[in-house]
Amino acid sequence: MTHPRGTAFLAPLAFALLVLALALLDAIESGEALAAALAVGFAYLPSGLVAPGGWRRQAAEAALLPLAMVLVLIPGADERRIATAVLLVLAALVATAAAAPAHRQHGAWLVAALAGAVWSATTLAPAAGAFLARTPGLLAVVALATAAARLLGPGPGALFGAVLGVLPVHGLPPLVLALAVAAGVAALRLPPRRGPLRGEAGWAAVTIPAVLFLAAVSPWGEEALAHLTVPVGLLVVALALLAGSRRLPPAAVGALVLAGTLLLAPPPPPTDVPTVLLDPSRPATPLPPSAGPGYTLLVTVANAAQLPQGTPVAEVVSGAQRVTIRAGVETAEWAHERSDLARRVRHELPRRPLWRPSREPNGTVVWGVAGVVELGLPPGATPVLRRSVLLPESVQVEVGAAPSRPGVGPAGFPLRLSWVAAGVVVAFLQVAGRTTATSGVWVPWALLTGGWLAATSALGPVAGFAQRVAGEIALAALLAAWFPCAWRWFARRRRFLAAATLLVPLAAATPVITPPLGDDTYHLLLLESLVRDRDLAIANNIDTARNPNEAIYRPVAGTFVHSPALAVLLAPAYWLAGRSGAGVVMALVGAACLALAMRRAEQLGLPPSRLGLASVCLLLSYPLATFSTQLWTEMPGALLALAAAVPLAVPAVHRWLAAGLAVGATLLKTRLALVALPPAAVAWLGQGRRRRLLVPLAAASVTATLAWVLAAALVGDPLDPMGRRRLLDLLPRSPLHPLLVVGGLAFDAAAGLGFASPFLLAALLGVVWVWRRGACGERALLLGGILTLLALLHYVEWRGGDSPPARYLVPLWGALALAAAALLAGAGRGRGLLVALLPPTVAVWWVGVTHPAWLINVGDGGFWLGDLLAARFRVDALDLFPSFLRPSPARWVVPAAALATALAAGAAARRRPRFGWWLGRSAAALWLALAAAAVTVMNLKADWRVEIEDPQVVRRGGVGEPPPGTFSRFLVPNGVRLRHGEGVLVPLRLAPRSRVVLEGWLDGEARQGATLWVRWRDGATVPVPVAGATPGSIALPLGDAHGKGEVEITLVAPPGGSAVLDRLVVRSQ
Repeated sequence: MTHPRGTAFLAPLAFALLVLALALLDAIESGEALAAALAVGFAYLPSGLVAPGGWRRQAAEAALLPLAMVLVLIPGADERRIATAVLLVLAALVATAAAAPAHRQHGAWLVAALAGAVWSATTLAPAAGAFLARTPGLLAVVALATAAARLLGPGPGALFGAVLGVLPVHGLPPLVLALAVAAGVAALRLPPRRGPLRGEAGWAAVTIPAVLFLAAVSPWGEEALAHLTVPVGLLVVALALLAGSRRLPPAAVGALVLAGTLLLAPPPPPTDVPTVLLDPSRPATPLPPSAGPGYTLLVTVANAAQLPQGTPVAEVVSGAQRVTIRAGVETAEWAHERSDLARRVRHELPRRPLWRPSREPNGTVVWGVAGVVELGLPPGATPVLRRSVLLPESVQVEVGAAPSRPGVGPAGFPLRLSWVAAGVVVAFLQVAGRTTATSGVWVPWALLTGGWLAATSALGPVAGFAQRVAGEIALAALLAAWFPCAWRWFARRRRFLAAATLLVPLAAATPVITPPLGDDTYHLLLLESLVRDRDLAIANNIDTARNPNEAIYRPVAGTFVHSPALAVLLAPAYWLAGRSGAGVVMALVGAACLALAMRRAEQLGLPPSRLGLASVCLLLSYPLATFSTQLWTEMPGALLALAAAVPLAVPAVHRWLAAGLAVGATLLKTRLALVALPPAAVAWLGQGRRRRLLVPLAAASVTATLAWVLAAALVGDPLDPMGRRRLLDLLPRSPLHPLLVVGGLAFDAAAGLGFASPFLLAALLGVVWVWRRGACGERALLLGGILTLLALLHYVEWRGGDSPPARYLVPLWGALALAAAALLAGAGRGRGLLVALLPPTVAVWWVGVTHPAWLINVGDGGFWLGDLLAARFRVDALDLFPSFLRPSPARWVVPAAALATALAAGAAARRRPRFGWWLGRSAAALWLALAAAAVTVMNLKADWRVEIEDPQVVRRGGVGEPPPGTFSRFLVPNGVRLRHGEGVLVPLRLAPRSRVVLEGWLDGEARQGATLWVRWRDGATVPVPVAGATPGSIALPLGDAHGKGEVEITLVAPPGGSAVLDRLVVRSQ
C-alpha cells in the first residue's frame, strides 16, 4: 500500500484499530471509542484524498500520537475525556490546515469535514446509542459549515464550522435542524468565494480559544454551558478584537486576547484540597496556615435546602479579622441543582460557584456545587472555622482550605505568573523571528488563552486538569512559536540562536517543574555553599525539609562526592538568578554543542539545507534538552570533547587549546578524560613519522598527568572520591557482565539509549561515515567512545546510578550528532528508517521536559511507560519491556526482535529504496498499529511472575523494601514490607492448571509464626501459616484458579513482626 492516497489512509485506520482494541478491553467506553474514531475519520480521510503527501500531512498524522497516548495512559475517565476532546479538535484543525493549499478547489468539503470532526469530538457519549441518536445535529452542523465556506471562503468557514461543532446543536428542535440542512444543501449551488478575507488569522486568535475551552467542557454535555459564566468585560474585549482584526497584526490580536483573559477572568480556583466536616459534634476546627496571597476556601453545606437566603452557616476567625459565610452568598446546598431539591431550595447559588459534577452508574450527571471564598490573610496566619450555633443539627458544613492560590510544580509557582512568562517568551520569539504577520502566528496564543480559560473555569474537573497540565500547555505554545522562527534561523545558519531560544526557556522553567534530581542535588548544594558561605563545605547547607534527597549527602558532607568544578563555573549565574540562572548557562552550553556539531558537519561536506532538519531532530530528542536544563557534567563534557576534536583555530593554537579542554574535562569528571584526551593527543600530530608518534604520546602523557594531579588535589582519589574503586576493579568480574552492560546501554527500557532515543541509537549507523569522512579529531572522538565503553564493561553501576538513561554515553553526543546529520542529509533508505524512529523519540523528549523525574532510573527494573501502563490496565506491563537489572524473557526477546526487524527493514529498503521512503512516510501509522498490538498482548497474556512492588499491585498499607535512597537496589531483593493488618491486592491472569507460589521472608516476631490470609477473586479467605528466619516460598491455596482475577493477601502477625512479600511465581501443575 505505497500509493500516496493509500498511505494517507493508514494512520486513521491504525487509530481506529487502537480505539477498537481499547473498547474491547473495556479501557474506554464504546461511545467514546466510536466518537473518537468518527472524528478522526472526518478529519483525516477527506483531507488525505485532497492532499495525501508532503510534510504537512506527515505532521498532521503525527498529531494523532499524543491523542493515542492520552487514550492509552490516562486512567481517569473525566480527565481522559477532557484531553481527548481537546486533542481531537486540535488534530482536526491540523489535518484541515495540512490540506490548505487545496482549499481553492475543495474548500467547502474540507470545512464540512472539519465541522463534522469537531462535532464528533465534542459529543463523546458514554454509550453508542446515545451518540447515534444525536446524528441529526451532525447533519445540521455539516450543512451550515458548508454554507459558510461557500459564502465567506474556506478560512472563515472553517472557524464558523469549528464554533458550530462545539455547540450543542443536537438539542435544537427537529424543524430547526431540518431547515439548517436545507440551507446547507441550497448553498452548494452558490459560486464559491474567491480570495481570503482580511483579518482571518486575527479571527482565529479570538475564536479558537473559545472552541478549545468549549471542547474541554463538552464531556458534560449541554448542561455544562448552563453552569458557566463569562465576564462581560471579556466578551466586550473579544468582540472588539474581532472587529479590529482587519487592522491589527494577528500576533497583536492573539497577545491582546491573552492579556484580556489574564486580567478579566477570575483567579484560578483550587480543586484538589483536603476537606473537613463541621457538625454539632465538631463545631470548630483550625485551618492550615496561610502560605501566601490568595488563601481560598471551598465551602459547601449539606441538608441545608431549607436555609433562607443569607443565613450565616459558619465564620472564619483570624486575629481581628472575621468573615461570615452565608447561604446563597458565599456557599449553598451542595445538591442545589438536583431535580428533587431544585424547587425546595430557599437560597440562591453562591456568588462564585465551583461546580463538581459526578456521574451516576446510569450515566446521569449530578451537579454538586461549592462556594469559592478568598480571604486576604497574611502569610503564616492560622484561621479558625466555626460552625454557626443557629444551624439545625442536621446541617453539615464541609470546607476545603487552599493556603495559597494554585501553582505550578512542587514549589507552587504562581499560575498566572507562569502564563505571563509563557506569553512573554512567545512574544519575544515572534518579534525576534519576524513572524508576527504569518498565517499560523495565532496558534501559540490560542493554546495559552484556551488553557487559561480552562484553568479559571468554574467547572472543577476542567480547572483542575488544566492546572495540572500547565507545563504541557506552555511547552506546546513554546514549540508553536519556536518552529517558524527556528526554520528561518536554521536556513540562515543561525544555529546557536535557534537552539538557545528553545533550550533557555526550558532551562529557566525546569526549577518550577521539578525539584533537583540525581547529581543536580549535590551541585546545587555546592553552589549554595559557594554563593552564601563563600566555601565548599555543604554540611550546613543540607536541608531535608526543602529536599529529602539531600539526606544521602549528610554522611559524606566532608568529602567531595563530585568535583566542584561545575559549581565554580556556574556560581556567577547562580548568584544572579538562582537555579534558573545556572540552568540558563547549561542551556547555552547545549546550544553551543549543537551549533559546533552542525558547523563541523557542514565543513565535512553535508549540505546546509539538510542540516536544519538534523538540528531540529537533535533538539527534540533525548539527551540534549535533559542534560542542558539540569546540572550534570555530561553536556559540558560533550562540548569540551567536541571542541577538542574540531579544529577551532590554526594548528599551533588548537594544540594547546585541545590540551586545556582535556584538562578542563578531567576536572569536571575524571571519566571525561577518556573522551577528551584522545582528541587532545591527535591535535599534536606532526609531519614526520617519528613526530607523528612521539609528540602525541608525549602530549597525551603530560596532559593526563596534569589532569590527574589537579583532580587528585581537588577531590582526592580521581577514580572515586569515596574510595570505593581501584584500578583492579576495571576488570570485569564475570564473562557475562560485559554482555549485560552493552545490552543494557542499548536496550534496557529504563537505562538504555534504545528506549530513550531510538533515533540516536539508529544514528550509530552513521558512525562509519564519520570515521571515513572525518579528520583525525573525529576519529579520536570515536576512539574515546570505545575507551568509555571498555571502562564500563566492569561496572556494576553501568546505568549511571539514579540518573537519566545512558548518562555515561552523553559525552559522546558530538559524534552521535555528526552521525545523525550524515544519515538525515542523505535522501536514500537510511533517512526513511531514521524518520520512522522520530515519533517515540519526540515522545520521550516531551516526557523528559515536562516530567524529568520520570526518566530517572532508580534501579528497581521499572520504566516510566511500563509503570503507567501497569497502573492503567492493572496488568504486569513491565514484563514486555527489557530490563538488564531485573531478569525476564523480554531481556533477550525484545532486543532480538528489534534487531531482526531493523535488519529486515534495512534489507527491504536496500532491495526496494521506495520501501525506506514508505517507512518514514508511514511512521505514525506504524506506531499506532504497534500500540494497538502491544495493548492487546499486554492485557491477554498469562502472567508467569509478578513483583509485589510493581505499580499494578494495590497496597493496603505497607512500605517499599528496601527503603527509598538505597544505592543499587537491583542487587538486593525488592518487595513490600507488611505489618499486622496490612495487605496487598495482586491482579493476575492465570492459564488453566496454574499454581501460584509466594516468595518472601519474615522479620522480627513474625519469624516465630504469623498468618497470611489469602483470597482469590470473591472466594473464601483461607489462612496460610508461615514461620522461619530465612527467605522462602509457599504455595497459595487458590483452588482451580484460572483467567483474570485478583489475589488478596493480608498479614496477621504478632507485635513487632513484619513480612516482606517479594513476588508471586506462577508454575504449571
